[in-house]
Amino acid sequence: MHFYGQENVPKAPDAVDRPLRTFTFVYEPDMELITVEAHFIEFKAGHVAFWREGPDKDFQGTLVLAEANTNVLELKELTK
Repeated sequence: MHFYGQENVPKAPDAVDRPLRTFTFVYEPDMELITVEAHFIEFKAGHVAFWREGPDKDFQGTLVLAEANTNVLELKELTK
């Protein structure tokens, strides 16, 4: 019998498995194109945060850049 919530879900990749990704966005006040390298992005209530993970899973990671939502236009991930 199948129970919801007990599916075999693969674990999230750690810092070694997760690739460093390149993101670009247009910075609104200057209309300048900004490039950021990070492992992942968090969208918070007032800002967009770009993070890099470290090798220690108990460590929060490194905040690369946090920018106000109103300043980030046309957010894209560059692919290789």
